[in-house]
Amino acid sequence: MRHGLGLDYEGDSYPMTFMLGDVCVDWALSRGYAYRGVHLVDNEVRNGMAAIPIPGDPRRYRLSMAGPESHAAEGADLRTPPALDLLAGAAAPMMPARARISRLRWSAFFRISHRIVPRYSEGRVFLAGDAAHIHPPIGGQGMNTGLQDAFNLGWKLALAARGRAAADLLESYSAERHPVGLEVVTRTSDRMARTIEGKDREDVDEQMADSQLLVNYRGSRWVGEDVAAPAGFAAGPRPGERAPDAPGLQQRFVNRSMRLMELTRGTGHTLLVYLDDRTRESDHRGLAEIADELSDAYGDAITVYGIVSPGARPVELERFPLVVDAQGAFRSIYGVTGPSLYLIRPDGHVGYRAAPVDPPRLRAHLGRVLSRARST
Repeated sequence: MRHGLGLDYEGDSYPMTFMLGDVCVDWALSRGYAYRGVHLVDNEVRNGMAAIPIPGDPRRYRLSMAGPESHAAEGADLRTPPALDLLAGAAAPMMPARARISRLRWSAFFRISHRIVPRYSEGRVFLAGDAAHIHPPIGGQGMNTGLQDAFNLGWKLALAARGRAAADLLESYSAERHPVGLEVVTRTSDRMARTIEGKDREDVDEQMADSQLLVNYRGSRWVGEDVAAPAGFAAGPRPGERAPDAPGLQQRFVNRSMRLMELTRGTGHTLLVYLDDRTRESDHRGLAEIADELSDAYGDAITVYGIVSPGARPVELERFPLVVDAQGAFRSIYGVTGPSLYLIRPDGHVGYRAAPVDPPRLRAHLGRVLSRARST
């Protein structure tokens, strides 16, 4: 597909060849999350190994290490998998004394590249996952990055297929996801180089980045906010950032606490309107009118919930469900200090927030993402 579209796969391949082996390891070490070993000669790194436990047998591990130099040459036979003796010989200098491996179940040679396309879309064709980017497996972000590509594109394609997307919404896919892919390719390539040189020391910041919880679209022109002083947000996720969970929500006639992600789960947008003891009756009625308007204009593309502080006395107009922030978790995590709203996208990121609520500005933002339903 890339060749057909004339898209480059920008980057390079590492000159080394690596090998994997699914084996049983007999050693005195306890079953661990992972072990790393290094082969040093005259204080220089000659090889590195990772041993990752595999479920089903406390002795079974997946070993990964550099292959012999004979397999690094262009045209080397990488189809014939490495034998147990080859794996054992390479692993021995990086394992405790008297450790041994046996019962080879599967093995393979592989090479690592770091590449990315210059854009994720060309006309009506969209690229995601390994078709768009490939990088060293350090940190394990590859699968999550591909899944996030697919979800980011999926909800936008679904709206477009139904004729409910704004004219340029599909352009936001490449605009939002290409910077994420580029950051992952660049960071994992840097760590791969440090690992080969024996200088890799994983810190808390890298662990947080590997978790993928820091992915954001703050620079996207399809997210936004309208905040007027002195109202506003004391804290909370900014537009484009991942919407965090909040526990301790209680709904009328439901005999258990709920999490915010139970409300935002799904394939549509979720509008969260916050109501506290300063919200006037006229504001309640105005929010009910907004809910009616959104239902008429966008149907099931937007679901509205009211998040209510324990001291609030909302006017029950039955336009949308009311959920009590019984523990104050939503107020604290989302930084709300008065009547306000958050619009959560289907992919779990904040699309828009406002304090105070301004219906014309909300309509303007929605018009950048959604098209109104055609009247019948």
